This record gives sequence, C-alpha cells and structure tokens, in this order.
Amino acid sequence: MTRPRYTLIMTGTNDIGVDRYYGAVPGSNNRHWVSRLVTLSRSTGTIPVISTLPRMLSPDPERQLMFDRGIGRINAGLLRLTRERKVPLVNIWRAVNEPQMVNFGLFDPLHLGIYGLVDPKSSLVPDPAAFTNSVIFTREALRYGANRRNLIMLKTLARLDQAIG
Repeated sequence: MTRPRYTLIMTGTNDIGVDRYYGAVPGSNNRHWVSRLVTLSRSTGTIPVISTLPRMLSPDPERQLMFDRGIGRINAGLLRLTRERKVPLVNIWRAVNEPQMVNFGLFDPLHLGIYGLVDPKSSLVPDPAAFTNSVIFTREALRYGANRRNLIMLKTLARLDQAIG
C-alpha cells in the first residue's frame, strides 16, 4: 500500500465555469471544496500542500476580466484557508507572472507550458516528452510554467522534509 507523506492540491480553474453554469459568482465555491480535500488528506495521514492557480487567458476582454476576478477570488480564498488550517501554500500564480516567463507560463489559455513542446496535445496526453521535458531545470526551461512549478514543488517538499525531520 502506498502511503504518501504529502498531498499536492492544485484545483479550481474548472470551478470558474462550473460556478458560472450554476449561477454562482465565478470562483466562489472553490475554498469549500479545497477545505474538504484538506480534511480528507489529513484523515489519510498525509500533509496537504495547496497551490495557487496560475492565470487563465482569453482574447475576449470581458471573459479575461471574469477569469482574472475568478482566479483572484480563488487564490485569495486559498490564502485564507491555508492560514486558518495551517497548510503549506505554494504560490504558482506569482511564480508564473514574473517578466521572464513565456506567455505567463501557459502553453494555451489554460495549461502550463512545458519546455521544448510545440504540440498542445503533448501536455494533455501521456507523451513521454511531456514528462521528461517538464523536469528540465535550466534557465531557459524555467521560463515555462510546468518546469517552474515542478522545481518549486520539489524544493517545497525538500523544505517540508527538513522541517519535519
């Protein structure tokens, strides 16, 4: 039986559309669902680690505003949740919004970019190149969202291991 020490939680971009579909404010229900994931993770003996969401992009200014507000609402809720529940937070939003990032770290409007991949489907299907390329940590590769996120997560897990002993 596998007993992971940590549970990495990054969820919420689809919640914007689900909330909108059901007439709720986009991004308003995510905190509730992530809180349930924290409880579930802890009940199985793992330590939850929550990640903020990166941007979503749209060429339509109205839709972009909705995405920005929804992601902002989700990330603010996640920040409050991590403080209240004493859960480690990884700020991927901030990491991919740095000026050197390619397209805000995104491959398309929703998915994190992977160094060296040019086919959008490569990041969505189990393509060996997507997995191998996403753990290249050169200066150039770290301009892509998945590469940067993966390095940050590895460093976070190493720091948590040090803190726990």
